[in-house]
Amino acid sequence: MASEKHCGSRLKRLSLLSAALLCLAALAGCGAAETKEASASRTTSAAVMTTEARAETQPRRQTEAQTEAIPEEETVRAQSETAQKEEASMKLSVNGRALTVRWEDNESVAALRALAAESPLRIQMRPYGGFEQMGSIGRSLPENDVQTTTEPGDIVLYSGDQIVVFYGSNRWPYTRLGKILGMDSSALAELLGGGAVELRLSVGTETEAD
Repeated sequence: MASEKHCGSRLKRLSLLSAALLCLAALAGCGAAETKEASASRTTSAAVMTTEARAETQPRRQTEAQTEAIPEEETVRAQSETAQKEEASMKLSVNGRALTVRWEDNESVAALRALAAESPLRIQMRPYGGFEQMGSIGRSLPENDVQTTTEPGDIVLYSGDQIVVFYGSNRWPYTRLGKILGMDSSALAELLGGGAVELRLSVGTETEAD
């Protein structure tokens, strides 16, 4: 009897030990599976984040490239507009020296520009009164005379067909055409006060040889 009890006790212990081992194996298997799932989840998350980062970076690079292209387009447009204005601007020179002029915006200047655009105008000027050079345009232009006190550098229309450039001052009814810029009264007197001069008007890119 005692031997049977002893054998039964050993069998119970072995059964319990086997059950414990099976539980440990099952737990280990679950842990490994969770580890694999966690690793796979982390890998998937990293891949998603990388894809999103690439997706965000590509539009940003495209936007930056577009932003860089805009100033270049604006520069080209501005240069084109400047060239067009240069083509349409009326230029004035005295004895071959090009002068910078701010022209008035009126119908007299428009008519004068139209004449110069047809063919450069060469006007023989003569000094008058010790304060101006005056010459015939050869054609009457629209006029809108008002009583004017001129200053050195002023360009006016007198009597409808005379262009006058001042290196001094006078008061008379004139139509304003423009003003020479960048020259003081001394420089103007030196350029205009020494005798007859040739005044040339042109539009576009013609040269003095035209």
